[in-house]
Amino acid sequence: DPPARGAAAQDPEPDPEQVARTIALRQLSAAPRSRAQLADAMARKDVPEAVAEAVLDRFTEVGLVDDAAYAEML
Repeated sequence: DPPARGAAAQDPEPDPEQVARTIALRQLSAAPRSRAQLADAMARKDVPEAVAEAVLDRFTEVGLVDDAAYAEML
């Protein structure tokens, strides 16, 4: 059970979608990444697969994730 007082009592569980976005943006800010690399990073942080897929789909849609461009770069 969470404590009745203090920061732990006030902090809600993190939103999985926000966690997934944060992971992807941090990974991408360091270097280009493939969709699979981002999915692996999210899985390591226990992001539900459906949430990871939705976030990666959106990032692909807006051009932040592009496996073809990543492959060309390599």
